[in-house]
Amino acid sequence: MNNRTRKIFLIFGFILLTIFGVIRLYFQESDLPAEGALEMPSLHADVEVLTDSTGYCHFYAENNQDLYKAMGYVHASGHLPQMDNYLRAATGTLSEVYGEATLEIDIFSRTMGFAANAERFYPRLDPEVTEVLQAYCDGINIYIDQHRFRLPREFKWRRYSPAPWKPADCLAVYRMLAWLFSDQALQKVVFYKLLEVYGNTKVMDGFPAIQNCPPDSFPKYNTRFFKILNDFTRRNTQLLDFLGITPENLENSWVFSSKYFSDSGSALSGRLPAFLSNYHEIQELVSPDLNVAGMVVPGIPFILFGHNSSTAWNVIIRPVDNMEFILLPVSEDNSSYQYKNQWLPFETQKDDLFIHGADDSTIMIQATLLGPVIGHSSAEKNSPGYCIAVKWKGAEFSDDFKGLYLLNHCSSWDMFKEAVGQHVIPAIEVDYIDTAENIGTAQYFSDLVVNPLAERLSTLSRIHEPGFVSPVSHLFRNYNPKSGMIRHQHIYPDSLFQIALSRYDVFGQDTLLSYNDLISYNEHPLNRQAELILPLFFEIVADSDLSTSQQQKAFDILKTWNYRMSPESIAATIFDAFILQLRRLVYQDEMDLADPGLFAQFDRLTDESFVNMLYLLSGEESSWFDDIRTSDIVERRKTIVLKAYRETLDYLSTTFSSNISEWTCRNISEQSRLEQSGLDQVVFLVNLIPQPAIRLFNWEIMKTSPLFRSARFHFRRNTFHSGDRFALMQNGAQVLTLTPK
Repeated sequence: MNNRTRKIFLIFGFILLTIFGVIRLYFQESDLPAEGALEMPSLHADVEVLTDSTGYCHFYAENNQDLYKAMGYVHASGHLPQMDNYLRAATGTLSEVYGEATLEIDIFSRTMGFAANAERFYPRLDPEVTEVLQAYCDGINIYIDQHRFRLPREFKWRRYSPAPWKPADCLAVYRMLAWLFSDQALQKVVFYKLLEVYGNTKVMDGFPAIQNCPPDSFPKYNTRFFKILNDFTRRNTQLLDFLGITPENLENSWVFSSKYFSDSGSALSGRLPAFLSNYHEIQELVSPDLNVAGMVVPGIPFILFGHNSSTAWNVIIRPVDNMEFILLPVSEDNSSYQYKNQWLPFETQKDDLFIHGADDSTIMIQATLLGPVIGHSSAEKNSPGYCIAVKWKGAEFSDDFKGLYLLNHCSSWDMFKEAVGQHVIPAIEVDYIDTAENIGTAQYFSDLVVNPLAERLSTLSRIHEPGFVSPVSHLFRNYNPKSGMIRHQHIYPDSLFQIALSRYDVFGQDTLLSYNDLISYNEHPLNRQAELILPLFFEIVADSDLSTSQQQKAFDILKTWNYRMSPESIAATIFDAFILQLRRLVYQDEMDLADPGLFAQFDRLTDESFVNMLYLLSGEESSWFDDIRTSDIVERRKTIVLKAYRETLDYLSTTFSSNISEWTCRNISEQSRLEQSGLDQVVFLVNLIPQPAIRLFNWEIMKTSPLFRSARFHFRRNTFHSGDRFALMQNGAQVLTLTPK
């Protein structure tokens, strides 16, 4: 190689190294040091952040303002991209970053008014709460300002800066989550369409578990409002999918008295919603006025499950019927609506939307006294034009953050009741234990007050339940000192499955449980649906109905299954696929004919489909077993169950393998495993005696090959100890001191 060539290579190599260095420097992220000292503006005194051997943080401060400021700072250091997404989703500013792909989400959020309501409510919050929110947001913004040139890569790839936080933003995020967890809008749209097309009798035949179906006396509008509701549902679903949230009833949550828990004292146990598996922090907060530890969601600076020195609690979010679609006549020029026999002008607001990579847009948001307008339908022959407004409890003021603040400070059952009594949105159940070994639970229901002159769309509603009197707004208390066990689960109708549920209860009333029992149960939890469906399946299908060796082998596997879910469970894979196929065969033909896309909407309502299929399979016949798209085939219960079973095996053979032994969670695709196995959950156990402790266990999916995306399961167990700073330091906790600047 001559000198000229060598120089060219050296220059070319230097240029490549320079480019690589610049790129590496540009995309370098700022990691919060685990040890040492770090200056933080506006602190009044030092704050110590101890990181224990499991990676959990313990905050020690001389005042609450510094404590929450440090908390916001640390949350931003670990979760800023997700926090920014949640904030932009709540305020309707995602399109500034993601362009037209998220435009409909922004329109939805602004129409629902999550941020506007938060701004309206904020001045009415308790001053103690606003101080916490202000300090927390100050900590987030300090981190953003200090690391503006070393932000996480997500911001650099998209070339934008995170939005600064203000206290009302925490409330906007909370109200957005309250809406998404209410889980009523999609259900009401689905059943409104079914009732319009098929009527009350047909719908109740296919959904016998429903007890709040409206009578046929409601006015019928055919498909007049379907497009409005579809647009609304699509935007709502896009928001759920963007944040990775699946509305769900939470099962397998217990409160144990010392009578049933063999370890010291009482205990409570539960699991986090799936979307929180990778979006939460376990932390301890200590100041002269506060000593609390547990789980917090970044963006909401309060412990949702955890303990202080005398009590422990678990906030369980339950879907609740707290919204209605209201139909209001409108004038010919769409400038006013009729309510209580009066014509009232719409409240109109013009919002500018800034869209990355596209022209900016302006939307007009209309609202009524009953709630925001989601769409208009023009006048038809002998019928006026209408608008549909959303009446939602979350648009009414309640100081839910005051409830969480009091819950973090409560030291007795009376204080616990006062705290939970503040909650309206979302509807919650809060479990309770204390150091005196008492247990309890509280639940808050809130129902809408809607003037009778306002016409609701005919769909499922609590107002149609037998004996229902509205409004109902009360705190239901079940306090059971030292004498019982309280279990939360899906609530099935009493008439048919009460005995079955008690018989299949994994924890019998006389069972004495230990910590190891709970670990064993959560390492391989029970499939509750399989417990109820499979006995019916074996009554309907006999060995003589099976025509291939594969069908017989899968049948035998299901028969010997103990209903435990694990990565090795072939039966769990077969059953989960069977339930999906059965739901499609029972309901899809009617729904597709009622409205294209209706079944896809219904398919997200897993609770409604399962409990009603349970009823249908317990009976003999139903018109929903017939495929109404055909005229020459009449299907019956056994026919449709066998068809679902055979198609399930064909699907698994084609998609994964013809070898049944390979139908395990380990060997199916990563996406299917996450969707079907239900093992991507964090489970916790809290008890207070002899020392407070939070035990957490969850399945982790460990990727072993980035190229082929192969993975293995790992069951992790951690124990979070709090209350002893010096013991943490002796056990090797790393100490970071945040100092005033």
